[in-house]
Amino acid sequence: MDQAGLMTLAREGWLYGALPVTGIPSSIQTLNSPISVYLLLPFALFGPNPLPAILSVALWNALGVALCYIFAQRYFGRLVAAIGTLLFATAGMAVNQSRFLWQQNYLPPLILLWAITLYAGCVRGKRGWLAPNVLLLAIAALLHPTALLLAPATLLGVLLAPRRPRFREYLASAAICLLLLAPTLLWELVSGGADVALLRAYLTQRSSINLSVFAKLVEILGVPASTDVGKSSLYALFGKGYLALDGLLTLLFLAGWLILTADVIAPGLRLWRSWRAAATDPSGAATTGWGRWLALARSLWLGLRADGAWRALLLLWLWVTLPIALLLRHSSTLYSHYLIPLFPAAFLLMAWAIVWLERRAPRMVSRIESRSSSRMTPRLMLLARVSALTLTLLLVTAQLGASMLYIGSVASGRFDAGVSSYGYPLDEVQQADARLSALQQSQHAGATYVVLPTPYHWRAPLQYLLVDEHAGRVGVTDDCLALPAPSSGATLVTVTHALYSPESPAEALLATLPNAAHIADIPLRGGRPFATYLVNGPTPLLPGEQSLPPATFANAAGDGLRLLAAAADQGMLRLRWQVLGATPGGLNAVSYQVQARLIPADGQAPTTAATMTCALTQVQPGQTLFTWAPLPTAAMATSSAAATAPTAGMVILAPSGALSDPGVAQAAGTSIGVTVQGSAAHPEIASFGPLRLLSARSVTTLLHLALSPTLATPR
Repeated sequence: MDQAGLMTLAREGWLYGALPVTGIPSSIQTLNSPISVYLLLPFALFGPNPLPAILSVALWNALGVALCYIFAQRYFGRLVAAIGTLLFATAGMAVNQSRFLWQQNYLPPLILLWAITLYAGCVRGKRGWLAPNVLLLAIAALLHPTALLLAPATLLGVLLAPRRPRFREYLASAAICLLLLAPTLLWELVSGGADVALLRAYLTQRSSINLSVFAKLVEILGVPASTDVGKSSLYALFGKGYLALDGLLTLLFLAGWLILTADVIAPGLRLWRSWRAAATDPSGAATTGWGRWLALARSLWLGLRADGAWRALLLLWLWVTLPIALLLRHSSTLYSHYLIPLFPAAFLLMAWAIVWLERRAPRMVSRIESRSSSRMTPRLMLLARVSALTLTLLLVTAQLGASMLYIGSVASGRFDAGVSSYGYPLDEVQQADARLSALQQSQHAGATYVVLPTPYHWRAPLQYLLVDEHAGRVGVTDDCLALPAPSSGATLVTVTHALYSPESPAEALLATLPNAAHIADIPLRGGRPFATYLVNGPTPLLPGEQSLPPATFANAAGDGLRLLAAAADQGMLRLRWQVLGATPGGLNAVSYQVQARLIPADGQAPTTAATMTCALTQVQPGQTLFTWAPLPTAAMATSSAAATAPTAGMVILAPSGALSDPGVAQAAGTSIGVTVQGSAAHPEIASFGPLRLLSARSVTTLLHLALSPTLATPR
């Protein structure tokens, strides 16, 4: 869904000639910065195919692996660099996050570049590092705000740097932030602060300390859970092994953090001992009270700041500690991707623990063991080296195997999509798209109607790839069925669906229509094929369908629906409509909300409404529309004041006995009242001088459909 949303914004930017000023909605419902859309604009220029953009994300993250080695080798040695980079390159979550379009998936190489600039200034004493560092951190924060959790490390880097940044670097940093925020500020200006209230409400929520951040840490360090793809996948066969691997990686991270913490503290302890010895030297000048503690603080500050190796360790410690510590207190649900800024420092920390085992543990044991001799130390060194190598190979092999199994399970279609919410593989949807075009041409069909899954996270990618940019295609949700006007000639209708979803009423009805011939099945791995029909001519009255005197719901322009017939269909109320008028096609969606309720004959309050919403990408005059809603029952009756009596805007269909269904118990002598509401949605495009501004927010306009007064109560 998010991938389709990002690509849609990028494509709409070109198609509408508008500047995107927002990204897709965030988890707190504010609209993200458009910077992620800008990264996709070059790829969207040449068409809707998302594969080139996905490849760019994969290559960008592969570059991040190379940067990880270069960075770590320069500051922590070749062994830490080699082990940490191998662990990072094969990490299950890191690999998985590099395989699809998402703002957060750009972060690891950006955070590495941020670290490289930070170390260049704070550790090596280079000039001109601050502005590039702020630029990279600002871009990362606009991709996901959790990158801001690393800002204290930049501030401390300024204080510890051997050469303080010049004033012009601060000015350049401020200008960079203002420039990057300009699209967002422009959006807030033209929208009247659309996201400000949401952000204020989020920031003022009551927060509390919650240890769930540690559960998310385990998720981000390990491999995807076997439950993510369900029990039917090959990946799930090794579920217990993944739990053991996650536990081992977490313990290694914890060990690395403890060792690094000790290494960061150790120089301070040595300086404190030296200061204490100097303070007790009879020949030295004695200090007392506050002067004594100020002298200690000054001695520690000057001594630690002069130690480049210590500064490197401190910055790494801050990198892995700040995101976890600052997320301990929060006011909303945490997600594992909030900790992506830990990449790849978390794996360098694991390498730090392994190198400690290989190099420093034997020497510590030799010093502790009173019976140790010079002959024992080489044996300990050999044992430690073999243990470190074995542990590294075990972790790298296990991570690589898990990553390959996970990708293989998804690509093969052998997974439970109801659990994982994965859609169909991209190449299969593209093949289905090409097959539909070929069928439309070979059958001389004037248009193709694509029935889409109702849940938006399934519908969005299929609509993006199969419908949105095809002038001859109409998309309709599967809780209703749209058919072309009888005068339209031959038309293809294909039924898509979510993987493993049950057959929809639209799919079942289409297979029984006398004017629809099944001509093809488009196979897709992991789910039922997309059944494709050739529809030609008018749709006759169907068995069990009750013809009604036409009742028209329309607006002042004549756009709307005309109710023609009704039927009881497997516990559902099926209504047949004729579409009146037309609305612009393409990326404009039209929705009709149909409500049905029982109207008791005894004068009591009507039942609560059974509601369904039918969404179409295009509305054309003369189309036939079938809608389904739960057949209202007496059990839905309510005494609530919100229940209203029949109004002039309601069609009273008939005594319910004519529409009875064996599986539904209804009160005798009641009628069914039907109302319709209509709306049209389109992307919000605002103007700011000569600029056209595009946001992810859609504008919904009510169609104000009114029932013709003379047809209020057909019987």
